[in-house]
Amino acid sequence: MVYLPNDVAVATQRKVVARRELFARVFTPEVMDELADFLQVKDTIFAFNGEMNPYSACQADTKMGVLRGIAWEAAHVDEARENLRKLEAADGEEVENA
Repeated sequence: MVYLPNDVAVATQRKVVARRELFARVFTPEVMDELADFLQVKDTIFAFNGEMNPYSACQADTKMGVLRGIAWEAAHVDEARENLRKLEAADGEEVENA
């Protein structure tokens, strides 16, 4: 997508960078592994694991989704930094968001 950045876009991207940097710093692979163990989804691939209980499957799927979301945010910190750099350097020019 190509757009003209404004102050709101730059401020929002700064928040994205800050969040991803925090997640990358705090949620190390060791912490994520322990969280998965604590939430009892460490080796779960599919939500329906063993018993066919929709309620339990929904809980497991939600827990796995949260962990995967945090891991994705932490893994894409460099991309967020690059997007912020582009926005700050644009100075009224169109920017393409990757």
